[in-house]
Amino acid sequence: MDPSSRSTAAATAVILVLVGLAIVVLLTVGGGGGGPASDPSEAGPSGTSTGAVPSTTAPPANPTNPTDPSAPATTPSGSPTIRQDGTVCVPQVTEKTITVMTFNIKSGRVTGRVDIGKVGDQIAVYQPDIVMMQEVEKGRPVSNYIDEPAVLADQLKMQWTFGGNDRRSATNQLGNATLSRFPILDSVNTQLPARPGKHRRGLLATTIDLGGIEVEVFNTHLEHTSGADRERQIAVVAGIVGASKAPKFLGGDFNSGPVGPVLGRARTVVRDSWTEVGSGAGLTAPSGRPRVRIDYLLYSGGGDVAVTPLRMEVLPTNASDHRAVMASYRITKDEGEICLPVVAED
Repeated sequence: MDPSSRSTAAATAVILVLVGLAIVVLLTVGGGGGGPASDPSEAGPSGTSTGAVPSTTAPPANPTNPTDPSAPATTPSGSPTIRQDGTVCVPQVTEKTITVMTFNIKSGRVTGRVDIGKVGDQIAVYQPDIVMMQEVEKGRPVSNYIDEPAVLADQLKMQWTFGGNDRRSATNQLGNATLSRFPILDSVNTQLPARPGKHRRGLLATTIDLGGIEVEVFNTHLEHTSGADRERQIAVVAGIVGASKAPKFLGGDFNSGPVGPVLGRARTVVRDSWTEVGSGAGLTAPSGRPRVRIDYLLYSGGGDVAVTPLRMEVLPTNASDHRAVMASYRITKDEGEICLPVVAED
């Protein structure tokens, strides 16, 4: 066999070995859990920051499913390359597809009585991986003292975290809640500027582990009576979200249309999913005959992780005065290359 033939054969053999290694990695990583962990310590303590108030993080509601087909998988991402020194390299990426929902649930109270189970039933139909909820009550007399985030998390078998903004007492709160099928690592709730006599608003930041890829989820609900107040609040939100170097999602009820200073400020740090993959006007409120688009899902990649929106829709509901909004995203992490030297045959 001439030298060039031996080199080609050796390179081919190395490529086959690399492909085999990639398959082993795929089977090993793909078998990992994509759902919440069974160890309560996985739900880390709440974080702290300037202007922040404690958020409440619950332990996992159900164990990891080891056969979850949605678990991240590390796979070859391109053609092998042969370097000048004879080394053959195959680029690798870890890829994950998730669905994210935002839903102002009006405390589960639309017809004059609280029916939080109805909210959970409608969320369950779509099986989102992450849910950002606004107008969530925890232990308030007006909602029969129900711990709404805990009840919904138990119904949906998800982890949860809650940021109370209107806090009448430690057990009487109104705020935002985020649910996740994946382990919640940390959360912090930052109260936003509010004039005296107005509802307190907040930004609930939650760090979630997608199985080796950490993302930050920012959940907010802005003032509904004053554009000037919303602008002050979104300035704080954008500052916090923009400072995060992680791949991220910002969602919630902005009480503002897609054209104007509020969304304009948000879009300086994250991208509007609807304008990229949505169809139509994306109207979300009121739920019966929506006239305005005020509920949003925005996103950004971070570091070596790219986020790509795939599809988005507005979901009909009779459990709230807002329609839910849900989008699916592909999360891709660059894992570098697997390289092996080429050894010529004798």
